[in-house]
Amino acid sequence: MRAGTALRAGLLVERQGIITSIFQLTGQVDRLEFRLSGFALFGVPLPRWLAPSCIATEAGRGGSFTFDITVDLPLIGRLIHYRGELAITS
Repeated sequence: MRAGTALRAGLLVERQGIITSIFQLTGQVDRLEFRLSGFALFGVPLPRWLAPSCIATEAGRGGSFTFDITVDLPLIGRLIHYRGELAITS
């Protein structure tokens, strides 16, 4: 993950092998929300109708970190949905 530059300034760019996901981040009162705003395969941007839909939220609550991530594919539907909590233990 890295901060976007030039045309992607203000966005979060995540690269995983052949896939590049570009997220717009929005701070809410109780969480950080990631919305997929761009997607590329082998560096080639996909048209919006071919790109997956992804909504992810992260929050810190009482010494723990919570997350909720959903990815849907066009024409196929839900690919993954996972949520969880990471707690600090001593």
